[in-house]
Amino acid sequence: MKIETFVLPPNDGTPNSAHPMIIYRGALVPTGDLDRDIDDTGRFLAGNGWQIAWYTDKGLHPFHHFHSNAHEIVWVARGRQRGIFGGPNGTEATVHAGDLIVLPAGTGHLGLERTSDLYMIGGYPAGAPRGDVIRSASNTGGSVVEEVATVPVPTDPLTGGEGILTEAWRFPGPPGSMPPRR
Repeated sequence: MKIETFVLPPNDGTPNSAHPMIIYRGALVPTGDLDRDIDDTGRFLAGNGWQIAWYTDKGLHPFHHFHSNAHEIVWVARGRQRGIFGGPNGTEATVHAGDLIVLPAGTGHLGLERTSDLYMIGGYPAGAPRGDVIRSASNTGGSVVEEVATVPVPTDPLTGGEGILTEAWRFPGPPGSMPPRR
C-alpha cells in the first residue's frame, strides 16, 4: 500500500481543510466478485467506524462540490476515474480499483473521465450526518467555513482507531507531507 497526502489551500469558493486529503493506494484490493467485495468492504469499514451511504457506477459528481458537515470516504471497487480535488484550480489525481480516498470536510472534488466498469462506494464516519452538497462557500456568508472547522477527527478507516489518518491529521503540513513514522 502506498499513501499519498494532499494539503489543499482554499480555492475559488472551496474552503478545503487544514487536514490533508489521503489516498490509500491499493489499500482494499477487490477480488473481482463485485457483490462480495462491496459487502466485505462495507462490513470492514463499518467495523472501523465508517458507515457506507452510497453506491454508484457513475463515479464522483461531475461538478465541483464539497461537504461542510462531514468527512467522506470513497472506495474504488472496480475501474478507475480521474478527478480534480481541492476546487476549480485544484490537484488532479486518478484513482484505481482498490484505492481508498479520505476527503476531509470542506475538500472539493469533481469526477472527470471514468472507465466503463467503474464502481465506487462511499460513506461518512458512524454517527455523522450524510454529507451535504455545496458547490461554493462564496454565497454562504462564511458559516460553511466555520462549520468545516468543527467537524471532529474520525477514526482511521483501516484500523478503526489510531492510524495513518489520525497521525496525518494531527500534524497538518505542506502538500504531500507526512510526519515521520515512529
